[in-house]
Amino acid sequence: MKALFSAILTVAVIGSSQMAMANCQDIARDLYTAQGYQQRCAYQLKQTKVLSDKLKQECAQNLSGADKNKLLNEANQQLDQVFKGSKKDSCEAGQKKYN
Repeated sequence: MKALFSAILTVAVIGSSQMAMANCQDIARDLYTAQGYQQRCAYQLKQTKVLSDKLKQECAQNLSGADKNKLLNEANQQLDQVFKGSKKDSCEAGQKKYN
């Protein structure tokens, strides 16, 4: 019985850790995308500070520097694709999503 409880607890901890990691990756991806819009469109977005604070508070222990670099590169690649079209339309889309 004790072994079963221990196994269930281990599975719950691993599942919780994986969910936290996925949530942190989503927060980082959103933050880096919002920052990319700011840089490309030369305006300040309200959600950038909120996302930055959230990443620091909730994810300081969950994401390594390598994880953050990978997510930053993914966000930049995505933005490169978005901005292949109209810069004005792309900037408006960024404002709608992150303001």
